[in-house]
Amino acid sequence: MHLASEILSVIFILVCLSSALTDYRHHPEIVATMARFRLPVGFEVVAGAVKNIAAFGLILGLTIGDGYGGLTFVTAVCLTLYFAIAIGFHVRARDSAAQTAPAVFIFLMALAFAIVSR
Repeated sequence: MHLASEILSVIFILVCLSSALTDYRHHPEIVATMARFRLPVGFEVVAGAVKNIAAFGLILGLTIGDGYGGLTFVTAVCLTLYFAIAIGFHVRARDSAAQTAPAVFIFLMALAFAIVSR
């Protein structure tokens, strides 16, 4: 695994775990965002679970190596898809550029991560 991939793994582990914690705590801003997206009440818990699964996949990729089916690459691709879908929800909700920017930034980082982890 390349050094860049390892660094991005650690960054994404931290991002996913901290974001999932915010989701599980039903942070008012997250709840309001989910409502704007017309998602069911409590859906933030599902989003948090997805982020925890991604973090777990990245931790496994770091600890057991990438010989196990390219786990880091697969997780990076899944993160890219997750944030592409998030951007779609922001667009559908007609969110401002400022509201959509974090999802776009993380999408681009996840895409770069997928590229360097291959």
